[in-house]
Amino acid sequence: MTKINLKGFKNQFLIGVCGLLIVATVLTAVDAVTSGIEISSLEKKEQALSDEKKVLQESLVKTLSTKALEEESQSLGFTRPVNIVYITGRPATAANLPQ
Repeated sequence: MTKINLKGFKNQFLIGVCGLLIVATVLTAVDAVTSGIEISSLEKKEQALSDEKKVLQESLVKTLSTKALEEESQSLGFTRPVNIVYITGRPATAANLPQ
């Protein structure tokens, strides 16, 4: 009858399991580092986009401000109407608003 060397088999099995655990740990660490770098990159992009949004909003406010719009329209030759004529013959609700 052949005797199986269980002690050697157990040692090899434990070494194999430890090797797999080490490989799994290294792969998990690499994945965590990669995710951290990606998150950092996305946060930088978010900050850049937020800054750009602020600049665009300020530009929009300057462009659409009432005073700037009025000055631009006057420079283009538009003037306030002196007399408003309604086509329906009766004054609309807007005619009752203060000017």
